[in-house]
Amino acid sequence: MKKLSTFIVALSLILGMAQCKKQETHATPQNTEGNLVHLTVKVGNGSKVDVDPSTGIVSFSDSDKLYVGYNNACVGTLEYSASTNKFSGDLSLLQNGDQPLHFYYLGGEVTHVGETQQYIVDIYEQQFNPYPVISYGTSTTNYSESSTTYSSTLENQCALVEFTTNMILKETNFYIQGINNQVAIDFENNTITTTNTTGNISLYPETPTSRWAILLPNEEPVTVNVYAVGYIEKNITIPPVKKNDYLHGENAVSFELTAMDADTPLTMMMMAPEGTICVINPPEGMQYEKFEYIGDNNYNSYGKQAIPSDEENNIFRIEVNQDDKVSFYGDGTSITDYSNTHIVSTNHTELHGNIMSLVDEYNFATATSMERASFAGLFSGDGFPGGTFIINASGLLLPATELVDRCYASMFYQCGTLQNVTCLATTINGTDCTTNWLYEVNNPGTFTKAKGASCWTTGPSGIPSGWTVNEY
Repeated sequence: MKKLSTFIVALSLILGMAQCKKQETHATPQNTEGNLVHLTVKVGNGSKVDVDPSTGIVSFSDSDKLYVGYNNACVGTLEYSASTNKFSGDLSLLQNGDQPLHFYYLGGEVTHVGETQQYIVDIYEQQFNPYPVISYGTSTTNYSESSTTYSSTLENQCALVEFTTNMILKETNFYIQGINNQVAIDFENNTITTTNTTGNISLYPETPTSRWAILLPNEEPVTVNVYAVGYIEKNITIPPVKKNDYLHGENAVSFELTAMDADTPLTMMMMAPEGTICVINPPEGMQYEKFEYIGDNNYNSYGKQAIPSDEENNIFRIEVNQDDKVSFYGDGTSITDYSNTHIVSTNHTELHGNIMSLVDEYNFATATSMERASFAGLFSGDGFPGGTFIINASGLLLPATELVDRCYASMFYQCGTLQNVTCLATTINGTDCTTNWLYEVNNPGTFTKAKGASCWTTGPSGIPSGWTVNEY
């Protein structure tokens, strides 16, 4: 397992820099005004902090900042200039002491939550700000006004990890969901720790078949979701990673993705060991097709069949095991109203495919007009407890661009485990078309909308508060 490069930085009053090649250069304070001392750090080619994923080596960029801590507070920053190959800035070094200087490179978004005592660093955004390395080191000697040189070895506090897939990826956003993405920098106690808050990390598209990310250390394997616009969400396990790890090639985290295709009919898949998929009040002519999982991503199909309309309590039950799936169709184009119908389950399931297969049996792949269609309450259960067992609808395609009266009203009402929804509507004018459609769903979650769509409000009748919003 290859390590990311450790890099060395040195300050002096005269100020020095010890490179990885052990060469040393010096810079002298330019001026002192009151308690501010202007310092310059010269950086050699061997001392780097942003990552080249082909080697794991890292490099500084213009305006990068080195945060300096002393006497239980942040005393200032030094800013890098590529033209001079130096860090420089004013530091508030008040007095001699028996403490070393502390140096932090903070590649993520920095929030000064405790003024000079505590900062929060968020590494969520990596698609456009790739590889936000966080590094830390202390001076080898304590600060003294009479000292001429301060040296420190900065060590990476993160790991660089490659994620590879089975297919050429679309140019789209990819996210890891449910992983630590923040650290707290405590200048008062000279510590750098994870905040134990979980959220998303976007992945950087390094190659057509791989995404890369800086991850915080985790001592045990962690199960997360990989979510991508245009693909069905996937659970994967990330192995333990340590500070300064560099996982790539044969050590990369590999996973397979299924594209969310418009030509796949509305489908419910069982994620638990066993359960029952139920259709309550099916309209006459509604059809289903059961696929029995036999291993190695292969299925036995039972063929398309009409759903009986004379079942007890008008509930049609389909017994399924883990990874079995059931697809649903209308009868040609004769059925448009599903407002009294509910598709639910007795255990954890996920939804994918195109909902328009319910209103256009043969041409649903290109159908985008709702006309008189209504899917109100379709997955809510209407008091049936299975309605809460849908955990993922990231692969469910709702392609209609203009929503009509009550078309999606209460669609996922009280689906408390639901975490992902994709809706491509650009016009929401229909009366009650999305009223309470995401009422009491899981929080946080992820909502994917049509690119540039500005028609959505925040709340249970729009995009739930606290959900991450992506564009398709």
